[in-house]
Amino acid sequence: MRRALVALAVSAAAIGVVLAGAAPDARTRYDRAIAKVDTLRYVHFEMRGEVRADSPNPEQAPAGGALRQQLTASGDIGFPDRLHLVAPIVSDEEPRELVVVGDQAWSRIGGLWRRIVAGGAQTDPRVLVEVLRGTGDVAFVGYDVVGLVPTYHLRVQLDAGALAERQARIGQTGPELAGTGRLDVFVGVFDEQIHRQEVDIVEQTPPDLAGAGLYRVRTTYAVEYSGFDRPIEIREPQAQ
Repeated sequence: MRRALVALAVSAAAIGVVLAGAAPDARTRYDRAIAKVDTLRYVHFEMRGEVRADSPNPEQAPAGGALRQQLTASGDIGFPDRLHLVAPIVSDEEPRELVVVGDQAWSRIGGLWRRIVAGGAQTDPRVLVEVLRGTGDVAFVGYDVVGLVPTYHLRVQLDAGALAERQARIGQTGPELAGTGRLDVFVGVFDEQIHRQEVDIVEQTPPDLAGAGLYRVRTTYAVEYSGFDRPIEIREPQAQ
């Protein structure tokens, strides 16, 4: 028992020396992590989040001045153009499934697969990581652990221009909104993979477009990645 504790202490000390000796250049580490994504063939993801719309004048807005939608999804990505996603819609009911293979997509909720129109952010296998690309100041926040993996915690502040740039690239449609955001990215100390990303975006709809009175929208979500380059098979389903 004593030997095990000593070994554990030595290991912890060694990791501490590595971390302490690595003066983090935030932008360099961030760019390396993005470049590492470009070499991946497969990855598994788990996403949890929320979209909240509210109004500064609750008494004049529906639903008490706030609406919420939970975001929950998991799945696998086969880069560059394959995706299998499972997203619960209603508790205790069959989830929605989405399969993307190249420029084709299929969807189902418990029953038969149906062909759907592919294109845009809803069916882009790379959309989760594409939001990380672009301009913005990168800062080193500290060290953190994701699962059992020691990581560098990096943060990117997005002004309106940086946010609009990302939204345009991933093909988000709708009225032009003024917004700002923050990206938190957790990069493995030893493997330089992105193990977790957190997104926090606040957008303001012009009053003349906010017919329901809910014109401040906040989107927050976190994605954890695992199974880096563990082979998976995503194939065309039998559609009806």
